[in-house]
Formats: sequence, structure tokens, C-alpha cells
Amino acid sequence: MSKRRLSPKTSTSGSLLRRSEATISANPSRPLPLPRLFRVTGKDARLGLPGLVVQIVDPRDKKLALAQEVTDDDGNAVLTVPEDAAKQVDKTDTALEVLSPEGKALLKMPDAVCVRVNQVETKVVSLKDSPEIASHESAALAIRSERDARAGNLAARIETLKREREGRLHDLDCRLEDNEAIIAELEASGGAPQPSEPAPSKDMPAPQVEPSKEESRPRESSPPRRTVRKKK
Repeated sequence: MSKRRLSPKTSTSGSLLRRSEATISANPSRPLPLPRLFRVTGKDARLGLPGLVVQIVDPRDKKLALAQEVTDDDGNAVLTVPEDAAKQVDKTDTALEVLSPEGKALLKMPDAVCVRVNQVETKVVSLKDSPEIASHESAALAIRSERDARAGNLAARIETLKREREGRLHDLDCRLEDNEAIIAELEASGGAPQPSEPAPSKDMPAPQVEPSKEESRPRESSPPRRTVRKKK
């Protein structure tokens, strides 16, 4: 049986299936090779197993794979049957297989998949505990722990930001109350500050100050002093 090694993909299965369903609604008369979502789990149905090969057996030649994919970090594998093959095997039941990365068969489900044009399908496949999937379970647990830690850190950061926001709002309220109290006290005592005159600028000349009466009156000149010399 042909077993192609494929690189794992990120978890985009949900968006891919939604796009396919939208395509069917837009043009239902056109036959399309639609994806099928398979989720591979172990004993814990909530824990998807990454790095396993899921394939649909070609009913025309059971030694070949009609479609094949590697499960992502969530244990999901999206398989798409080519358009030409989908037309030839339309409404035909075929087998589904789950393989290890080395190509060892971990699960065989005869007649588990019915290839149909313009149909989206989702299946959950559970594997029994075995040494072959132990490393995949460990990887899945590590991925889940890492995600839980990130979620916890994010929640803690959000709480910190909320406390900082509340503290800053409290400081602003206190300052506003102090300013209102100062204004009220000035208004009560009648000592409201008067607006000061603006400083002269280049465009506006400085105000002229009129001299006082004493300064404007001309000063009388005193007669010169005469010096008397004594005769010897």
C-alpha cells in the first residue's frame, strides 16, 4: 500500500470545511472534491493525537490510498478526494485506515467512508492504548499543557491590566475631587483668581504709562553759586 509522508499542518480544518460548505451553497450543480475531517483520539476522547497518518483506501485498488493526510496538533486530518477520482467512485463505500509515521497499521475500518460528490463529512476515530501511540499521547499532553499555561498567563495579564486601570481611574477621581474642593473654597471666600494681563508681544506694543503731575512739571533751575575769595 502506498504511504506518502506528509508534513503536519496547523489546525485549519474548521475554516476549510466552512469554506467548502459555502462553495456548495453558491454553486450546488458543480461536483467538487470536498474535504472530510477526521479526528483521531486515544482513550481520552478530548485529546487529539498528532502526527498519525489517516488515509482513505482506493476502492479500485486497495493497495493505493485515495487520499492521505497527517493529523495536526489537535489530532485532526482533512482529506480531500481528487475530483476525477470522486466522480469515478461516487457513492462507493471504502475503508479508512490510521497508520503510524513508520507506516504500521494502527486501525482498519472497512466500508467506513462513502465517497460522495458535494458532501462534507466529519468522523471521530478512537484508538486503543498501545506502545505505538504512547509518544503521540505524550506529545498531545505536552501541547495541551502548553496551551493551558499560555491561557493562564493571558488571564493573569488581563487581571493585572484591569487592576492598573482601576488604580489609574481612582487617582484621576481623587485629583478631580481635590480640584473641585479648591475651586469651591476660592468661590466661597471671594478670592477667585483674576485673569492676568497678557505680556506684550511683537505685534502688540507695550502700554504707555502717563507721567504724574510732579514728573510732568518742569524743574526750576537754581542760580549758580558765586565764590568769594578773601584778600590776603
